[in-house]
Amino acid sequence: MEVVYRCCCGIDVHKSLIVACLRRGGKQELREFGTMTCEIKALASWLSEAGCEMAAMESTGSYWKPLYNLFELLNLDAIIVNAAHMKAVPGRKTDVKDAEWIADLLQHGLLRASFVPDRAQRELRELTRYRKSIIEERSRELNRLQKVLEGANIKLGSVVKDIQGKSARRLLERLAAGEPLDDCGEISRLLHHSLLPKLDKIMASLDGTITPLQRELLAQILDHISDLDQRVHKLDGMTEAYMTQSQPDIAELCRMHGIGQRSAARRRKNRAAMAVAHSMLFAIYHILKNKVPFRDLGADYFDGFYREHKIRSYLKRLQALGWEPNASPASI
Repeated sequence: MEVVYRCCCGIDVHKSLIVACLRRGGKQELREFGTMTCEIKALASWLSEAGCEMAAMESTGSYWKPLYNLFELLNLDAIIVNAAHMKAVPGRKTDVKDAEWIADLLQHGLLRASFVPDRAQRELRELTRYRKSIIEERSRELNRLQKVLEGANIKLGSVVKDIQGKSARRLLERLAAGEPLDDCGEISRLLHHSLLPKLDKIMASLDGTITPLQRELLAQILDHISDLDQRVHKLDGMTEAYMTQSQPDIAELCRMHGIGQRSAARRRKNRAAMAVAHSMLFAIYHILKNKVPFRDLGADYFDGFYREHKIRSYLKRLQALGWEPNASPASI
């Protein structure tokens, strides 16, 4: 096989151990390193002194990040590879053999590098993913809240659409504090005007059998939800501050239909059909690269492509359905 890299290194990364296999020509050298910063720098120095052209490692958990970050700072070329793309043949598997296998594949150009964004983008990803995990935890806590209420025969969630709305929150806080909720006048002052027509149903839904322990648990859950809300708010502020320089680009992307502040330049596959998402990515690419404003090309823009081919295709389809060129619509 053709040799792509004269000198390269395959690295098997673990939580506290790094096994590196350096290949130069037909020879190889194996060394083990720890995962502390000073030890990773020693690895980088060894590779630089050897004239390593490229290093490769598996994208195992988050263990590759310390190496990649330092290699990036030290201008040492490295790629991250999906473990599924370089599985060794069945047999005895050791850290040394893994490092040798990675080095062998890398030397002959048989590894496909995974996309790794720049450091600023990686840090932003960590921030937004942490925000997402906080929101998911908040959803789980809301489910726990609903379970506690059901266990106490409190059916507020069946009457009020948003159990975390301001009105419902005020009622639940009073319930957790052990305050009475049998005065219609007092309850009506706690509700938003849109909920006043449901006052009788709300009063009935609050007539439960909540125990002292359930009250304490309810108070803990409400306090936790409040804390999560504050954390989400702080993370939003951190994200906005981090993205200050990109605000003009984000504002331009938000002009596109279907793109919001949080999704600007990020679309999930369940948000739109793939064809639409593909078109949007093309538009986003040109907006960001060429610094041009968004312009809606119209619903019939794609009809102009391959016009004659489409006409023939539609005619064949009509004829297959029984349409004849000289027939009137009423006769079909």
